[in-house]
Amino acid sequence: MTNYQYYYFKICKTSINQLKLVEHLIDNWQPETLEITDNKISSIEKNAFQQLSIKTLIINCFAKPFTLYPASFAGLKKLEFLVLNTSPIQIRSYIFGVDICHERLCTNTNFNITSLHYTYGKFTNLQQLAFSCLKQLEYLAITNSSLKTIEPTAFDGLENIKYLSLSSNQIQTINSNVFTNLNLSSLDLSYNLLTHIKKDTFYGIKTRALDISYNKIIKIDDAAFKDMNLQHIYYNNNPGLPSLENLVLDVGPISLQENLFDQLISLNYLRIEIKYNPQSPLRYVNNVLKTVPSIRVLEILNSGLINICSNPISNENSLPITGLYYTGGLISTLPRNSLKCLRYLEKLSISETQLTTIEPGVFDSLDNLKYIHLAFNKLTHISTDTFEGVYCIQLDLSHNKISHVENDAFEGTNIQDMFLFNNSIIDIQKKAWKIPPFTFVKFDKPFHAVPYCALRTGEVILCDRCQFRMCYPLVLRFG
Repeated sequence: MTNYQYYYFKICKTSINQLKLVEHLIDNWQPETLEITDNKISSIEKNAFQQLSIKTLIINCFAKPFTLYPASFAGLKKLEFLVLNTSPIQIRSYIFGVDICHERLCTNTNFNITSLHYTYGKFTNLQQLAFSCLKQLEYLAITNSSLKTIEPTAFDGLENIKYLSLSSNQIQTINSNVFTNLNLSSLDLSYNLLTHIKKDTFYGIKTRALDISYNKIIKIDDAAFKDMNLQHIYYNNNPGLPSLENLVLDVGPISLQENLFDQLISLNYLRIEIKYNPQSPLRYVNNVLKTVPSIRVLEILNSGLINICSNPISNENSLPITGLYYTGGLISTLPRNSLKCLRYLEKLSISETQLTTIEPGVFDSLDNLKYIHLAFNKLTHISTDTFEGVYCIQLDLSHNKISHVENDAFEGTNIQDMFLFNNSIIDIQKKAWKIPPFTFVKFDKPFHAVPYCALRTGEVILCDRCQFRMCYPLVLRFG
């Protein structure tokens, strides 16, 4: 048996290799760290540690079995960091199912552990309030164990927890309220057996990073990550994810990362809020989604700019997107050629932003564009070259601040329906603006229009049934 400062402690074992007594030899001083390495220790007996003031205890022992008892760690009043590198632990009485905070074990009410790591445990269940006496705990890891189920409120009481790792266990499902009220920097659930991320799996938790890689995930519910404040998410190496079609990341801004969506080869719809980094080579969306051949609909929330296409003068890394939706944020300009890599685009929506400027030529290469929805922005002026050559079914400029439209602004266009209501325009000057005679212009509130959901199938349904909130006015013409 050895320890870092071996001459400061008295360590005694019984004839059957039970750790019976550990006490310090100098009354007024002792080291902060004690590491015991002995592969013959069979157990840590009750009250084995006699009023030690160490802050770190490391026990390395691979004897089989290795047994803990209630009050095995009593007497460690200042312990902050505990590492048990052992064989599977055999528990006597009601101590750590993980139950370190059972009243017979946690006899010291000022248990100041800040870091706790369990490995190779036999326990399969985390019970309610399992760590409630560890108020100062900041790092908790239960890894390479047999953990299968976690009861609601198991982590309640961990007021200072920042890092929680449950990696390399046997967890198949996580019920609601397991992580409620946790505010973490990182949650690691990698290398488990999760198959379904439900919409309430992460209810009530906030974490900057989430790792669910190396599971067996085949389904992720819409809004499964809502309000988590995620910045980084890792979900690679889930064999079922190649079949995932819809992914909603309502979690706050996400940093674009290389290979972020590579495994999602069937992904059809993505909703995301992007954390823009102007210095990153991956700041453009097409550089990240170029490996997703099936992507058709992209909804971006609260963006500050249009950052789809990395090369403004070519269609390099062209995306097969047919529907692009920007909602919210501080977008002020729609730059020329900013959508050039979207040559299959059919539906474009930019709404509830600060959009004031549409540069000439932005629609030049979008030959398949059918719906342009620019309502609820800050547009004030339509120039002669803003919509030059636009052919579409619907152009919605309603709910802006448009007060001036230049003469000939719509010359050469082919627009079936145009909405201009709720602007600052006094009247419609179809002749001066060169609006084609076949264009149906609605200037007043369209009482004869009903909303429909622009799904990728083209199916017309009521908007309260629209899964992705993509609604447009459907004009009803009479007579």
